[in-house]
Amino acid sequence: MSSEKEVEVITTASVLATRLAEWVNNPGKPPSLYMDIEGVNLGRHRSISLISIYVRPRNKVYVVDVDVLGREALFTTDGKGNSLNNILESPLSPKVVFDVRNGSNALFGLFKTSLNGIFDVQLMELALRKGSKDHLASFSSCVQKQHRDLSDTMNVVDLGEKSDDNRSLGTGMVRYSARKATMLASLWDIYSVGLKPPDKAMWRCLIRETTQVRIHVSKRPQYDPQSENRMRSAWNQEFIEEYSDNWNDDLFMISDGMVYDEEEDRWVDGGEQDYWDDDELDEYFDDYPDTARDCIGWEEDMIKNGSPF
Repeated sequence: MSSEKEVEVITTASVLATRLAEWVNNPGKPPSLYMDIEGVNLGRHRSISLISIYVRPRNKVYVVDVDVLGREALFTTDGKGNSLNNILESPLSPKVVFDVRNGSNALFGLFKTSLNGIFDVQLMELALRKGSKDHLASFSSCVQKQHRDLSDTMNVVDLGEKSDDNRSLGTGMVRYSARKATMLASLWDIYSVGLKPPDKAMWRCLIRETTQVRIHVSKRPQYDPQSENRMRSAWNQEFIEEYSDNWNDDLFMISDGMVYDEEEDRWVDGGEQDYWDDDELDEYFDDYPDTARDCIGWEEDMIKNGSPF
């Protein structure tokens, strides 16, 4: 993948309206949209300065100036009713990000935008990592580990030491965010291949569940974007062992023709029900039956116990 992409900075609603059609109806496998959100101490109590979207089929990055456009950045529509807000909330428009939490917090706090259809590359790296999973990786460490030949080209500003006090639409910050969005596509290619084998099914399921937890928790008023524990992972050894045990128990029940009835909160005879019918997002990894049971109650337990995620 070339490290240089065409970059367009969008500062008017009229231009934005003409670009929206280029962000919809793109192929979903692999995902077409790779997104980076930047702001001053990004979170609900500050601001979003820019949203960079790398549209892979067009090999182009669109940088939306939220500082200038304000709400128009999210709610400007084209003639077909498309808006950036609709794209961000659509489960049928897969979007790849790195660490969804603070971006989700800011979007919901400022615009009531609820992200959906998200793939979190930070969690993909965590799932594939050998050894301890107690801590989360930074974006710069992922780039340096997977792309030593390209990491020097990313030092427009240091990816691990970027200051949120700089206005995001300075030349350096636009290049930083645009490069980050394009590198997400490269990281996706590497991690998605690693997660494709059938024996990675449990990890694919855990990534989806944890992404949903992150989005859900980040929308709560008590969420702290600058928490000292934000680089800790909830996937410690005890958690993984318990999750794996539940996963294997569920597979045993499913292989015996049982399905889990959420309303009844119990396993029932599956009969003719097609339990293996994958949802839309499963297709972006593969068609292996990897849903098992959604481990009902785990999300609220994590939130209640104050665990990192």
